[in-house]
Amino acid sequence: MTDKEIREFIPTKFKIVNHTITVKIEECGSDDTLIKYGQWCMATTTITLYRYLLDDKGNEIPQTKEQLMSTFYHELFHCFFDFQSWEQSESDVQALSNMMVEYIDTMVFE
Repeated sequence: MTDKEIREFIPTKFKIVNHTITVKIEECGSDDTLIKYGQWCMATTTITLYRYLLDDKGNEIPQTKEQLMSTFYHELFHCFFDFQSWEQSESDVQALSNMMVEYIDTMVFE
């Protein structure tokens, strides 16, 4: 997906508790030991999403729109939890992001 396509559903910036959060798109989030879909950094108030993952042979595997949305919401919930100093687990944050994506995908307006 191009940046323009991604930016149709992922913002570049937004505010949470009067802090401007920047959302960056980078090419690849994999290294030798870990596959990264995205990350939240409270120190820089930045969410970074990775366009590609690397498989075990070094091939770039593009994230789908659904994966990017889920990753964005996952990192967004980390942001919410951190600003409120709430305890969090990866499973709780992932469950919330999955529910958010499903909610958005299934909204009906009549």
